[in-house]
Amino acid sequence: VPTRWNSDLACLSSHIFFQPVIKQLTGNSINKLQQFQLSERQWELAHEVEEVLLLFQAFTKLFSTEEVPLIVDALPELECIQQSLVSVKQDTGAADVIHVAGQAALVLEKYSIFTNDCDVYLIAIVMCPDRKLKWFKNNGCRPSETRDIKTAVIDCWKKKYVPDGEGEEIEPETPQVFKHS
Repeated sequence: VPTRWNSDLACLSSHIFFQPVIKQLTGNSINKLQQFQLSERQWELAHEVEEVLLLFQAFTKLFSTEEVPLIVDALPELECIQQSLVSVKQDTGAADVIHVAGQAALVLEKYSIFTNDCDVYLIAIVMCPDRKLKWFKNNGCRPSETRDIKTAVIDCWKKKYVPDGEGEEIEPETPQVFKHS
C-alpha cells in the first residue's frame, strides 16, 4: 500500500487540532459515537506520531513541486530525515509504535548519500555554493571522512577536467573506500 505521508499528517494534525470538539462529539451518548472515543494515551500517541510524520513534510514537498529538485537539495534532506529517524528509533521513552516508525531509518540507509556506488552525490554537495565540505562537517562526518571526500572530488576533477600538465600543485592521495558510520 503506497503511503502518502503528508496526507496522513494533514489528517492527524486536523484530528489533533479539533481534539476538544472530537472529544465532545464522541463523548456524548446522544451521538452514539463512544466507540470512536480516544483514550488519553491514544491522544498522546497521536501527538507523537504527528511529530514523526512532520519529519517527512519538507522532503515530500520538495518532490511535489513542478520543478525537478536538485540532487544537492534532496540528498541533504534525506540524510536529515535518516538521522532524525535513528534518534526516534533510539528514544527509550517513546512508545513502541514510535520505535516502529523510526525503523524506517533502516530503509533510508539504502538511499544514503554516503555510498561507494557513485561519487557524483558527494561531488554535487561539495560543488554546491551554499554547502561545500562544510555541510559534511556540520552533519556528522569525521575529519578523516571529510578529507577523503575532498580528495575524491579533487581526483575526479583532475581526471576529468584538468588538461594534462596542469594542476600538479594539487596532490591528493586516492582515498580508501569511504564508509560513513
